[in-house]
Amino acid sequence: MSDIRAIFADQAVACGALGSPFMARLMGLFAKRLVPGNAVTEHLFNWPGEPAIHRDNAPLRLAGALHALKLSATALEDVYPPQIVSDDALWEAVSDAIRMHETSIFLWLSKPPQTNEVRRVAALLPALAIIEARFKRPVELL
Repeated sequence: MSDIRAIFADQAVACGALGSPFMARLMGLFAKRLVPGNAVTEHLFNWPGEPAIHRDNAPLRLAGALHALKLSATALEDVYPPQIVSDDALWEAVSDAIRMHETSIFLWLSKPPQTNEVRRVAALLPALAIIEARFKRPVELL
């Protein structure tokens, strides 16, 4: 059985190396504070495959789920950037979100993370710049 906390610690290092300080911090909090106790955390501790970052990457799946909650204004708006909060406040909000949104989180945990969006968007940038210049309106790509 894999040590899920060590896997979150590995993900924290990877996020830091890739220039994502908030995700490095969040993954580091999971590495230090994650405990079994609800359906999501039990699933993480008993991952059915290989949760490591170069395998199933359970940490990125969870990060994607939490980010989706924030983007949909369902949870975490008060603690995700650009907000600046303590580790305790961030952890409390994330823990609450995990308990309150288990169904949504399980959908994200069941699918591999998509990590190459930046390369895909690079091909769209020239077209988006032309559209923005022609219509003189901001463009938002979701």
